[in-house]
Amino acid sequence: MHTAVRLAADASSASRARRCVEWFLALSHADPELAPLVTTELVSNAVRHGAEPIVLFLRSYGNHLLVEVTDFGKCRVVPREPLRADESGMGLALVTRVATQWGVRQHGPRRKTVWACLDAGSVTDAPAPCGPEDGLVSERAFEERDVAAQERERAELERKLARNAGRGAQVDWRAAAMHRAAASAHHAAAALHERLASLADQRTQRLFDRYR
Repeated sequence: MHTAVRLAADASSASRARRCVEWFLALSHADPELAPLVTTELVSNAVRHGAEPIVLFLRSYGNHLLVEVTDFGKCRVVPREPLRADESGMGLALVTRVATQWGVRQHGPRRKTVWACLDAGSVTDAPAPCGPEDGLVSERAFEERDVAAQERERAELERKLARNAGRGAQVDWRAAAMHRAAASAHHAAAALHERLASLADQRTQRLFDRYR
């Protein structure tokens, strides 16, 4: 399973990257404990020393995780010791200690990718998954599909209320019609959110293909 997230060159991107990797690990069932910290460091380096667009790639295979951060900066990536005890000051020395391997790929004079492999076997300078992929997931698409599922549940509830209002000793045709209309509206909303989820997946796939 894999995903791609475009980040801005500002301080908020580190926390967003941390939330994204936590979400991704929950979906993929991978469990590298230090993945959020490593991801935060790679993204923070890209924000401080790189340039937009900054793109975070996450790829899971089995219980392993590959983290890649691509940016358009010219600065060389050199490990350093932490200067202060905050989440963005741990340095690539931390990545060196906790990642199975890490490295840098240059894509011409202005674009580079810094990658780290966690709980994985040996990798090369162009890391690839060790096992079959489960496909791409999108954070936005996941949220949209969650909303769509809620809308389907509401639609089913309204259909039940419509059936109850349309039978029994005291039939309330007006209430039944209102519940049927509400069920149709929720069903349409669910279809809309499913469509938005598909569009989000397509945008993420284009992002993944473009900056790989």
